[in-house]
Amino acid sequence: MNVTQQDEDFDPTKYSSNPDLHFKDIRMEKYRIYFFPPPLPGLPLTELFILEPEAVSFKTPERTWVGGGSHRVVTKEGLSIYVPSGWIGMEWGKDEGKKAYEW
Repeated sequence: MNVTQQDEDFDPTKYSSNPDLHFKDIRMEKYRIYFFPPPLPGLPLTELFILEPEAVSFKTPERTWVGGGSHRVVTKEGLSIYVPSGWIGMEWGKDEGKKAYEW
């Protein structure tokens, strides 16, 4: 699929004035699910479902890896969602015609 006008119009500076946050375009994702360890042994994983994510900024844990680093996700509806570090996996659904790892 060729670069579209939507791809060209992505402006990461519209999401934050903080120079330490670098947002990436994830508008090709239909949804995103983060999986966290269960709150108690024997319980299922905890899921954080995000519909129509638009941009993500992430940090990796320093000097250790205890799970995914924190993410800041902005949705097409304008919701700002902070995903704390410690998630152990994620899933996403891509738009038709896009590659699974487009970002």
